Amino acid sequence: VSQSRYEYKRIVLFSLQWCYGNEDKNYKEFHNILENGYIPNSVIKAVGRTKNSVFWLFRRHPFQITSKKYRDQENFLKNLKTKYKNIDWEFSSKLPIFSILKDVNAHVTMSSMTCYEAASYNIKSLILCPNFQKNGVYSFYFSDLVENKMALKQEANTSEIVKFVTSVKKRKIFSFDLSFRRLIRTISQFK
Repeated sequence: VSQSRYEYKRIVLFSLQWCYGNEDKNYKEFHNILENGYIPNSVIKAVGRTKNSVFWLFRRHPFQITSKKYRDQENFLKNLKTKYKNIDWEFSSKLPIFSILKDVNAHVTMSSMTCYEAASYNIKSLILCPNFQKNGVYSFYFSDLVENKMALKQEANTSEIVKFVTSVKKRKIFSFDLSFRRLIRTISQFK
């Protein structure tokens, strides 16, 4: 029996993206970036290097869950989970994103817009896709998050990924509840 995810020092969310497996002719700029078509090998190595300290949640893109094209991805993730006990992909792909983010310390992705949802929870994201790096075809994406220090664009290097996931500090979460109470109070004053 593997450790409970709560026994690890940190929990990291990795948001998977479609189109890296050469399955869409319209997005050729994403073809052949990932050897396995799903997750950078450097991230898989980082999972191994952090096996005693970090629990990794691999979240499939909704399109990957519903499309028959991605049945191989399920087998890939099952094999990954057999090799590494510090991961989950089944529950983290089914649960609402906000129920996951409340427990997460860091977010890693190739290019998922989940970066914005993570930022709403004051969670920093690491963006690995070369197309989003400086001089990349999509380099302007996420520039607002980078400017506000809620995202970092970086080459998919195992040591740098490990450094990010083990050192990034989770900031205090914005309190929707408190804001909602203030809103109700303000509205009730106008009755």
